[in-house]
Amino acid sequence: MNIIQANNIACPIDGEELILSNRQLSCSNGHSFDIARQGYVNLLPVQHKRSKQPGDSKAMVLARSQFLNSGVYMPIAKQLNELVLSQMREDKDDCFLDAGCGEGYYLDSLCQFLSGQDNKGNLSFIGLDISKDAIIQASRPTAVMSTGQGTHRKNFSTTSMNFRIALPKASKTPPKFMSTQSMAW
Repeated sequence: MNIIQANNIACPIDGEELILSNRQLSCSNGHSFDIARQGYVNLLPVQHKRSKQPGDSKAMVLARSQFLNSGVYMPIAKQLNELVLSQMREDKDDCFLDAGCGEGYYLDSLCQFLSGQDNKGNLSFIGLDISKDAIIQASRPTAVMSTGQGTHRKNFSTTSMNFRIALPKASKTPPKFMSTQSMAW
């Protein structure tokens, strides 16, 4: 499997395609978004923020990471990995979106799993989250993905996403697994 760069991210202000150039994403109308040194892109316009620091705090993100790394949700991650692999085709590029990716647990698991597969497909990864602390964790170097903070507006063309998930964060009740290409719990 080849990991490719996502090229289907849209400007949160006008919906135009965002093009990568010199560590910046910009649209044809001149809106631009810098790629932070940690590797994420903030696509949440300041006028749409409802608080100074939206989403989970650093402490919450670290606590959830510790819980997830205990292996409790590994069966869900493994099932998700197998489902995505079974749906990938060698003759086209696929894109995997995790809406509300948090610290990138499922994206990281999928990336590592697919890296060990022999299939020749191409896959890009997009993780969206409103928490700056979570998205910084998700964009760490061990997981290769394009990341950005989510907004209430479309940040991508939904028809360009082959796999979409919105998994709940760690809780006492695991989600039900749905084996459809558009996955949601």
